[in-house]
Amino acid sequence: MKSKTSYSAIPGDGYTKEGHTYKGVTYTPWKEYEDDNIKIFHDVETQTHADGIDYMDWSPYSIPSVAMFQLWVDLGFPKRVGTGPLNEDDLLKLKKEKENV
Repeated sequence: MKSKTSYSAIPGDGYTKEGHTYKGVTYTPWKEYEDDNIKIFHDVETQTHADGIDYMDWSPYSIPSVAMFQLWVDLGFPKRVGTGPLNEDDLLKLKKEKENV
């Protein structure tokens, strides 16, 4: 049986169970428990919802640092750049490309 539960972040990583808000965008990770694994979902809520963003495409097995979430917001909510979900290397590469424009 699958169930949505609040994710309790590791103390000191910058997140609370309410998530993290940056520039009007709130990130709230939560876990889904299955028989053979636990996946983390990355819900995102904006103040207006006009941009159609409702999740961060990040690995279901890790949580981005607060700095990586903030960079993702600053980069304009990029989608995956390869076949898998975004990771820290992807965001840093996108940042470098943006700075070189």
